[in-house]
Amino acid sequence: MTKMKLDQEGISYAVVDLSQDEAALEHIRALGHLQAPVVETESTSWSGFRPELITALAE
Repeated sequence: MTKMKLDQEGISYAVVDLSQDEAALEHIRALGHLQAPVVETESTSWSGFRPELITALAE
């Protein structure tokens, strides 16, 4: 759902498979996230499907 909403809003993104990238997994854990998906921007990050935050990014 997160990828679909990002696409809908025209926001580009990179997908990182945390099961294949140990460094990325450690980075996400260091941010304090315990579940995926994680969206990380220049100023913030969040986990889970947060359509209101994605819409705010597009504005």
